[in-house]
Amino acid sequence: MCGSFQAYRFWTHRAVYLALVVAVMMMGCGPGVKPRERTESEKNLHEIYKAYKQTEMRLNRPPRSLEEIAAAFPEGQADKFLTSPNDQQPYVIVWGTSTILGPANYAQTQGTAASVPIFAYEKRGNDGKRYVLTIMGRVEVLSDEEFRNAEFPAGHKPDGS
Repeated sequence: MCGSFQAYRFWTHRAVYLALVVAVMMMGCGPGVKPRERTESEKNLHEIYKAYKQTEMRLNRPPRSLEEIAAAFPEGQADKFLTSPNDQQPYVIVWGTSTILGPANYAQTQGTAASVPIFAYEKRGNDGKRYVLTIMGRVEVLSDEEFRNAEFPAGHKPDGS
């Protein structure tokens, strides 16, 4: 009798434990938070990054002009991606900027290596904010003040800063 009670108890504890594990896992599978839809400017800057990065890898050096990255955009859509929907201006791209991460890259920036340099951005933005693209491919929205204090590749000074 003792052995069967211990077996019953053993399997009951295992069943309860398994039920708790399944319940916790099911909670993680709920509807959750839906990811935010990307804005047109975010989509454009991501496409610019992809084209720039593909070209940089193909050439074994950073692109130096629009002509060098144009073929990396989906056919016939380069103009669409290169103009900001917020200020209707072409994005500013700091040509010759390496997106390969490492000390040599950060040594070329102005100031400290604590912030990631911006190499593409909206010329004017809208309502005191503008979308920017870092050398790591991250798109951020900066206020005018944040933009003035942002890191850029050495030798680049945005207009009006």
